[in-house]
Amino acid sequence: MTYDPRTVLPDTWQGDARMLTEAFKTGAMVGGTGAAALNIYRVKKENMEPKKAVFNTAKFAASAGVATVAATSVGAMVRKQPLLSFLAAFATGTAVMYVLTNPNEPQDVLEVDDE
Repeated sequence: MTYDPRTVLPDTWQGDARMLTEAFKTGAMVGGTGAAALNIYRVKKENMEPKKAVFNTAKFAASAGVATVAATSVGAMVRKQPLLSFLAAFATGTAVMYVLTNPNEPQDVLEVDDE
């Protein structure tokens, strides 16, 4: 008798991992492009340091990617009920972004040396 891992772990976990990887990439791309556009404006109009703009863009892109993964995971749990899936995903994504982008933290978290 030979061991076949497919009998223990079905292929669904690979599909789920792929789905979540794609969700992260999509969320990071959408969040990152929005943050980049806002930060370009801030660099031009509000004298934001370019290094800080790049850091903020990367941070927001990563946060959006994580929020999208969380929302996708929760939405997939109730995928047979589209409205509930949408509401659960929306609430989860909002909660994760709220935690990761706390507006009450100091805005100058990153001190950039202009050397």
